[in-house]
Amino acid sequence: ENMPGPYPSIVTQVTSPPSLIIQPVCVPHKISLRALCSFLCCPIRDIWVRLYFYRESTVHCGFLILFTIRVSVPENTPEGVLQATLQAHDNDLKDTPNSEFTMSVVKQNPASPKFTIRDMPGTTRVKQLAFTGCFDYDKEKQYTVLVDAKDHGEPTMSSTATVILDITDYNTHPPEFSSNYSIRKPLMEMELKEILRIGITDKDTPNTPASRAVFSILKGNEELNYKIETDPKTNEGVLTVIKVNKTEITELEIAVENEQKLFQCVDGKPVIGTRPKPNTAKVAVKVTDVNDPPVFKNQVEKVYRNENGPKGDVLFVPQVQDEDSDINKLRYELVEDPAKWVSLDRKTGKITTVETMDRESPFVKNGIYTLVVHSIDDGKPPATGTCTVLVYLGDLNDNAPYLISKNMVMCGNKVDRVDVTPRDLDSPPFANPFSFFLGGEEKLKRTNTSLISLTSLPYGNYSIPLKIQDQQGLQSEDVLQVVVCECTRINTCRGRLPFSSRLGPAAIGLLFAGLLLMAFLLFCFYCDCKSMSFQHIPLNLQDEGIQTLSKYNEEGGRSIYKVCETISLVERLKL
Repeated sequence: ENMPGPYPSIVTQVTSPPSLIIQPVCVPHKISLRALCSFLCCPIRDIWVRLYFYRESTVHCGFLILFTIRVSVPENTPEGVLQATLQAHDNDLKDTPNSEFTMSVVKQNPASPKFTIRDMPGTTRVKQLAFTGCFDYDKEKQYTVLVDAKDHGEPTMSSTATVILDITDYNTHPPEFSSNYSIRKPLMEMELKEILRIGITDKDTPNTPASRAVFSILKGNEELNYKIETDPKTNEGVLTVIKVNKTEITELEIAVENEQKLFQCVDGKPVIGTRPKPNTAKVAVKVTDVNDPPVFKNQVEKVYRNENGPKGDVLFVPQVQDEDSDINKLRYELVEDPAKWVSLDRKTGKITTVETMDRESPFVKNGIYTLVVHSIDDGKPPATGTCTVLVYLGDLNDNAPYLISKNMVMCGNKVDRVDVTPRDLDSPPFANPFSFFLGGEEKLKRTNTSLISLTSLPYGNYSIPLKIQDQQGLQSEDVLQVVVCECTRINTCRGRLPFSSRLGPAAIGLLFAGLLLMAFLLFCFYCDCKSMSFQHIPLNLQDEGIQTLSKYNEEGGRSIYKVCETISLVERLKL
């Protein structure tokens, strides 16, 4: 050891015969460079040469095992030992000055608080970093400490390590109210409602336990009329009314703290043992009285009556209380009466029927007729109370059954019956099952029935009288119109044949030929009669009635009286 150099330096040269194979051997120990020194960890032997290169002229160099240490330290850490351990090692002979060393802080930035090195109990080679004073996250968020490990050999050797301390924020600033508050609210606007939002300021890191606010009511809420909670989004205190106290003015004292306990440092020393008082604010709540509305004994009143009751029936007389107004000065209004069946006394609120109430009316829903009444006091401004009167109408058998459809079609080529379906507006037991009568037939009790043709009916229209009775015997007579026809595939009557027909070409030709022949004969007849004269029939023959004509056919000529005599007889017949 202690070769003067220069480096790299040849120590020796190995010579061997050509037949010798030299295989490099991997030495388990490697040359290590630690700070300024290098150490040879294996002995030197004859053939295998293991070298260690040194930067210093001595091997008595202690070194720190870790050269950079990074630690997170909360801002509220009390002075004393930090959770940052330092361990050094020296390869010189144990229990000699060459292997003994001392650790110390060489440099730190910033300068305050002051850092020192302390022995860890039970060992001399492991040290701990300690400090006195307090950390301040707002001023310094990181500290750098340079630690030196120096042995006691001759000459003295040393190495250094750097400790980086990252300071994390903690609750060192109490939250503060911006001001005191005064609230003036009407009584009716305070019931179960948010009445105030209280803002604060906090210098700690936002959205952390160090700055999140926790509110409480210290005074003025002995009856638990109020509560205050933190809005997690805005970090505001939300003051809410649980139950209304009609006391004119209530003064609340509200305090605010953080989720983390407050840590304080005074004159470079942490405050231990005493808890500072929280910041408080005064909130004056003034409840202004307003005109309370009249209050009905029941907001919903149920009344039971049968339909078709007599006019003048008193359905409802209200019972109302009003803390602010004289009951005798209340007035009433009928807000909802869709069928106009009742009247209202504006002074007493009494509701009386003026028309017969019908359960089957479209204004009655599920057997209930709804009325709405307002009670209005004489306050300024007037206040209104509301009551809903539900009139339950009992059903009577006042509606006879009737046919839903009075016109039916029976497909004679497919079926032999049609369905008959009646309806009754009344409810059971005043409705189905129904009894059906057709002439003298026995009655049928069903909700619907069918008409069956006993024989094949000719196609045409049929009127069938029916009697229908409900379960209680109330009946009606109706006429069912049935069309019997031949149906198509979709069960509809086929259309009728057209009333006109069209001649074919041959028939039209024969018709024209006949007309032409008749015209030709008339033309010939006209030509013959034009050249002839008519003989007057004597008067004595005119009274002899209808005479028989004699036909004369003279050979070589034709009769000159044939046509004329015929026409004369025709004229006589007309006479």
